[in-house]
Amino acid sequence: MLWHNLWIGARAIISKLKSPNMNNLFKGLIAGYGAYKLGGGCLGTILVFVVIFLLLGQCS
Repeated sequence: MLWHNLWIGARAIISKLKSPNMNNLFKGLIAGYGAYKLGGGCLGTILVFVVIFLLLGQCS
């Protein structure tokens, strides 16, 4: 019974994550974190953010 409830909850979460708005939110968060770690200044961080965001868009 517990596994069944967990499975239903996981399916509900996954279905919400497939919406385009949430997808863009997570892409933005991942790209922002990557830009923070890899960027080497203001312009470099923006450039890395855009590149990662576009690459994540190609993965879907």
